[in-house]
Amino acid sequence: MKEREGFSSTLGSLLVLAGSAVGLGNIWRFPYMLGEYGGGAFILIYIACMALVSLPILLAELALGRRSQKTAYGTLAALDKGGKIWKKAGFLFVLIPAVTLSYYCVIGGWTVKYFVDSCAMKFGPSVPASEITGAFGSFVSSPWETLGYHLLFLTLTCVIIALGVRKGIEQFSKLMMPALFIIMVLIAVRSMTIPPQEGVSGTAADGVRYLFSPDFSKVTPRMVIAAMGQAFFSLSIGMGIMMTYGSYLGRRENLLKTAVNTSVFDLVFAVIAGCAVIPAMFAYGMYDNPEMAVAGPGLVYKTLPVVFSQMPLGSVIAVFFFFAVILAALTSAMSLFEVPVSYLVESRRMRRPAACILTFVIVFAFGTVCSLSFGPLSEVKLLGMQIFDAVDHVTADWLMPVAGMVAVLFAGWKMKRSELRDELTNSGELRGVGKVFPLLYVLMRYVAPAGILAVVAASLF
Repeated sequence: MKEREGFSSTLGSLLVLAGSAVGLGNIWRFPYMLGEYGGGAFILIYIACMALVSLPILLAELALGRRSQKTAYGTLAALDKGGKIWKKAGFLFVLIPAVTLSYYCVIGGWTVKYFVDSCAMKFGPSVPASEITGAFGSFVSSPWETLGYHLLFLTLTCVIIALGVRKGIEQFSKLMMPALFIIMVLIAVRSMTIPPQEGVSGTAADGVRYLFSPDFSKVTPRMVIAAMGQAFFSLSIGMGIMMTYGSYLGRRENLLKTAVNTSVFDLVFAVIAGCAVIPAMFAYGMYDNPEMAVAGPGLVYKTLPVVFSQMPLGSVIAVFFFFAVILAALTSAMSLFEVPVSYLVESRRMRRPAACILTFVIVFAFGTVCSLSFGPLSEVKLLGMQIFDAVDHVTADWLMPVAGMVAVLFAGWKMKRSELRDELTNSGELRGVGKVFPLLYVLMRYVAPAGILAVVAASLF
């Protein structure tokens, strides 16, 4: 029997896990939340939520995956010795990443389009702001153009996954994650050093203060729930990704150290993204402009291109920015793609190339429907929303929290305490982890499930 493939090094596994966590949400959602909810105060609450809720779930998923040496679909059933209930729950960890990937690649296609446009210098100083902001709506409503870029982004993701765990996922992460980090740091430095502009009341320094000045008056239950939700969704938990990647980790890897490093990398990148975005918006009077988006896709595809058009050498900076966004999207997309592929390879005995092709076809077909929801299918509504928004709502607000709850409940309540301890401490070799294990166990059994319930309740009410 062919030996199961896994990551070749600690650095490689860390960059893969960090790449999965670092995604579009770090760029277009976290900076807005950082400013809206009290800057430094939000960071402190966010770190607390990550430590108390997200980290235990991440640790549980990694431990379950490595313990079982199965992909996400078969993990729980294998640890429960073939229990039917847990086997059925395994389908969640295949369904969620496949559905998420279908619309995530649509957004990835948008990013490729804007990278191409930036290379063509379409965000130059001579282009009116109204033309730049209006171009996005025209583009997403154009069926053939959006499908073409969707196809291109999905094909690139498929090729990486077809190369395998080490030659594809790990090698790509080793090359591109440092590049992504360096590019975003350079853009952040440029953003924070923009000189005061004539006729604009705000400055880049005002943007920095807005991001980091602690405003503890904004520490409210709503803010805590917002921080908890961001911490939950930012680490790729509740999707089967971390279970699958956990099964690729070596037996001597320190899972707690890996989980902490992944969380720290994700937080640092999100803060850097905030420094790259918000100060520039303040410097050019975009943040308080009611016509400009400060969060979501509108921030990346409408507002920032206008900022680049007004910035010295902005056309060049736009090229590097959208290249960085492509990298962030790809590292997350390939993690989503790997989960259904690994299921087909290990549970359905398919060869990896065939599994990649089948996944590609299914994801592209469903993604096509999501893409067309901005054009020919714009009048079709699900749950009172466009198809794209409805699919995002169901997966992010319902299925992912349920899957995260399943994983942490299994680790905290179904799995034997001695087995979980054995996995986290590497059979007792990691004495430091052994000392904090009682705390980790309490977090998994009680605190993390309560946090998930709070996130679900917030989405309801």
